[in-house]
Amino acid sequence: MLKLTQKQTEAYYLLEDNSDVLLYGGARSGKTFVALDYIVDEAYEHPGSWWLVARLHATETRAALWKQTLPVLMRAKDLKNGVHYETNEQYMEVHLPNGSVIFCEGLDDPERVEKILGREYVGIYLNETQDIPWPTVVKVRTRRAQKIAGRPTLFLADLNPTSIAHWTYQIWFSHLHPESRQPMSTTGVAKLQMNPGDNAVNLDPEYIRRELATLVGPARSRFFLGEYSRQDDLQVFSPPGYFTDAEFFDWIGGRYSDLRFIGGMDLGYQDADAFCLVAYMEGREDVWAVYEYKARRAELSDTARGVQRGFDWVATHCPVLAIDPRATRIECDHGTIRYGTEGEKKKSWTELQRLFGLNTHQAIKRDKALGIEILKVDIDSGRLHMRSGGPAAEECSQTIWTRLEDGTIVRLVNDDPARGGYHPDMLMALLYAHRWLVNGGNPAMMREQPSLPVAPQPVTDRVAEQMIEALTAPVEIW
Repeated sequence: MLKLTQKQTEAYYLLEDNSDVLLYGGARSGKTFVALDYIVDEAYEHPGSWWLVARLHATETRAALWKQTLPVLMRAKDLKNGVHYETNEQYMEVHLPNGSVIFCEGLDDPERVEKILGREYVGIYLNETQDIPWPTVVKVRTRRAQKIAGRPTLFLADLNPTSIAHWTYQIWFSHLHPESRQPMSTTGVAKLQMNPGDNAVNLDPEYIRRELATLVGPARSRFFLGEYSRQDDLQVFSPPGYFTDAEFFDWIGGRYSDLRFIGGMDLGYQDADAFCLVAYMEGREDVWAVYEYKARRAELSDTARGVQRGFDWVATHCPVLAIDPRATRIECDHGTIRYGTEGEKKKSWTELQRLFGLNTHQAIKRDKALGIEILKVDIDSGRLHMRSGGPAAEECSQTIWTRLEDGTIVRLVNDDPARGGYHPDMLMALLYAHRWLVNGGNPAMMREQPSLPVAPQPVTDRVAEQMIEALTAPVEIW
């Protein structure tokens, strides 16, 4: 006979009363079991209801959910296959006599995702969501649309917590949209922490004592204490402050004839298109990101209009400048990205040049890690100024180094949402513009760029030497 723990009972009632629920906490805390128990009960209660249960990888769905947790749950509920329900082994489906279906899926195969998008569900349960990237979640959530009388739709997620940059933290703790960063409604949004101690009655005491309680560092926080990790020690960029228009115009000091601009652009398919316009003066160290445009899944024409709005901003605020969009250089991500039906459209620097007359060029992408380090020096020192409240400022708080499973931090940007990372589209655009400046576009900044001398020669700048030493080491610990 099935008997839930006190914490699982609390989770069960939380699911009954809310539409968007997060169960988070340590390993083996009973999150998955109670989630499936609730879904099975509701599938029996509401005829014809369809439920999606998914992990990132179909192989893991089959091994962990289909072969392990679900059969154990059904036996505990005294439900027999062939009597109380039927299964489709190939497609991992549970069919109930009342027409309800529980679909178990993986989200790593485009064909599987397309199949998922071809159905509507009254409830969606994403298991181990630390592995599931936000763009995939966006797609899947659109199918929470089945109308069943007396049964509101449900979105349920669970995970062993990762960094606070993860999309689950943004939704359930910060109440911000993970992409737009706009406030989200908290109606029906609920969360519950479940840890191994809450499920001790179902665990071997030695497992808790020897395997979980002895963990240290980030692994202990995640798998034993069930806590999200702060990312202060992981944050890549730490600007001392952000500028307002008044500060920028004070810096110009009437020297409009000396003002120059360079653009940077990062093109995205799943990620956003981002464009920044950077102001500088030859012979001066400071640079200012005066305009930023960022839009997800934008058409190339939309991005071109976003660029034009940047030049319009300059024309409005610096009317003495005769800035020509067709003459202003834009350092652009140069890979061709096909999108749309059957990939008939593409995004590239050449298309922006050919179709819209923009002065786009292939951005420097070699030694990317070194470019990030040099960008970091200028951002953290305050020499590279970013607008208050802009996308770049927001991305600085989300861009983190990579933390390995053993807690080691390596100086590689973690832009994989599945591992708690975040893809910094605007900072990538800024990186491209900045690299052009430090590679000769602004001679005053060249002291920060030791990697591309005209001919091989000793590096004399000690800061640059330390950068190179760090980046050429097998692994650098932060």
